[in-house]
Amino acid sequence: MHVVDTRLVDGRWNVLFRGNEPTIVNPDGSLSFAYDLIKSRGAAVLQQEKGIVLPEEYFLIDVCLLNIAEHKDLQTEKDWFEAHPGVGAFVHWVTGGDLTSPKTLPLPKDVINKMAYDLPDWAVDRLYERVPGLNRMLQ
Repeated sequence: MHVVDTRLVDGRWNVLFRGNEPTIVNPDGSLSFAYDLIKSRGAAVLQQEKGIVLPEEYFLIDVCLLNIAEHKDLQTEKDWFEAHPGVGAFVHWVTGGDLTSPKTLPLPKDVINKMAYDLPDWAVDRLYERVPGLNRMLQ
């Protein structure tokens, strides 16, 4: 887990962390959402990287980037937040990426440039909107 960005808003810190999949495999093979681990690790990382003390209680927004192939992890996160609505919220932004780079396709440069310009028309997962969206969440 790492701190990506912080924003002081009305005397409180809004923090964007980046971490691995927040699930734990239980002894019986089932999955659990790692809320306690996220809280403890997030507090330690924020203190270490930014010198900011994370309050004991806060509202956690889990921005999940999993795709449907990772349905067990996805469902585990979703179910946990549905069962604990006062603690946080679950936001699912499906991320598939692109199957190939346009630069690797046998296309003329003007076609590649047009594809880049028209990205919003064909980028199914709307990655081009995600960074501004995360920035708005911090404000």
